[in-house]
Amino acid sequence: MTDWAQRLKQFVEYLQRERRVGSSAQHQYRSIVKDWIEFSLVRHHDPTVFDQALVDSLLDHRAHRNSRGVLAAGSRLSYASNLKVFCDWASAPRPRAPSHRPPPRAVASSSAPQRWQQRGHAEARVPSTRPASSQVWIDSWQGPLPAPIDALEQLLQEGGTTIVRAAFQYSFFAHPDAVRSKTPWYPQRARTSREHYPGRDRGDSAMWRDRTVTLGDNSYAQHAWVKYTGRPIERGSGFGVRHIWGNPWDPAAFTAGWNLCYMPFWAGMLTEKQHPHPQLEAAVRQAAWNLYFLTDPVCEPPEFVNDPGIDLGHLLGTQPIRVLQPSAN
Repeated sequence: MTDWAQRLKQFVEYLQRERRVGSSAQHQYRSIVKDWIEFSLVRHHDPTVFDQALVDSLLDHRAHRNSRGVLAAGSRLSYASNLKVFCDWASAPRPRAPSHRPPPRAVASSSAPQRWQQRGHAEARVPSTRPASSQVWIDSWQGPLPAPIDALEQLLQEGGTTIVRAAFQYSFFAHPDAVRSKTPWYPQRARTSREHYPGRDRGDSAMWRDRTVTLGDNSYAQHAWVKYTGRPIERGSGFGVRHIWGNPWDPAAFTAGWNLCYMPFWAGMLTEKQHPHPQLEAAVRQAAWNLYFLTDPVCEPPEFVNDPGIDLGHLLGTQPIRVLQPSAN
């Protein structure tokens, strides 16, 4: 095990030196890789070889040991990704070269010099008048495209956080007392929907169950957010009002404070069906449930609103749920 302890130390140094991984993420890497090495050796498996089935067994073992139950999919993905980084590094046939690239070759020319580099089987030539220290490099990418959400998760983890924690750091909910005082804010408004209001457009009247509603875009949800929080919508700020539980065609949900969250666009995008993060939508819904329905409910929850039943404290750690107060200015 002494040799493996040295390998682990070298791996952490590699993370710090070449991948610029922060101290918090280094600790996370060290913990999971140490367990992986010990777990693999006991089972006569080479720790430098990534094996998904064995990784799953290890994560189940860690969850049981720490009395955390079954790990959520996003956490399992993160741990597996960290182990894959270690296995790729450890199985390299020789020590990895420093992250800086050698200076590019230059071609003499009567005009501006040309610089290029050979990458695999393709050569990219980039005319440039910049000094060598400002050289821009081009990769000739031949492998499969990386999964963007996984890549973002990995980068954030290397910085000592996760997508869920970063999203909650910059997302805001309405105060439960404000929501309790009036919900929904505009009970006669609903958002257009081809499925629920076929043939109807913005400004049209329509029937929803036993009430007449006026249809529109998301603007009345934004108006409601302003009423609940006393804050104007920051145009061009990168924030948007999101419906936590969806159903904006339902006038009981469209402008209800318990269904609204002010999120950065990059985070809100990850709660959509087209490109969902495996945990973020559930975490936001759990936060809303805890705020508005767990104790002293702001109203009777509709049938589509329920307790997701996830351990929000495990996902957020020390990151709080942020309730937006009116501006002091």
